[in-house]
Amino acid sequence: PDDPADSTTVEIRTPGPLSKANTRTSATIGERFEYLITVPAAPIDVPLYDVKILDDLSESDGQMRFVGAEAVSGGNLALTNTGGSSTDLVIEDTVTGIDIPANEQIVIEMTVEQLNTSTNSSGLSFKNRASYLYNRSNGDDGTQAIGEGDITGDMNVVEPQLSAVKTV
Repeated sequence: PDDPADSTTVEIRTPGPLSKANTRTSATIGERFEYLITVPAAPIDVPLYDVKILDDLSESDGQMRFVGAEAVSGGNLALTNTGGSSTDLVIEDTVTGIDIPANEQIVIEMTVEQLNTSTNSSGLSFKNRASYLYNRSNGDDGTQAIGEGDITGDMNVVEPQLSAVKTV
């Protein structure tokens, strides 16, 4: 009401991207391997509620399928893939939700299997991308926001080297 009016500064804090990292540089066809997803990549002083990790494996040049997910730090979570397929992943805790307190992170170990397909051949190099959704208010999907994604480093497909010898 005063002239000039007092200004009010509003700061909206948003988390940065998640981190997605390979635990190795290659995988043999048919082998299961793990990668790590950290949400958020750097802790921030705001909480994140009802986090869902989005990981579309079909976007990768290397063909793989989801096997499982486990929280290795950041809480005791019952993680489930609600994405509807073994390649279009939405990882969440459908019981309590994935809630990340301010200044904390969660680390999830994802296990996938390298498929035996014509696309996966020795020497194929591939990457994989993930992102996430979160709510700004607990249990309120009307406050949902998109968290930035990250891409893994290159991984290489290795084919088993078999040979047979017959002696008479």
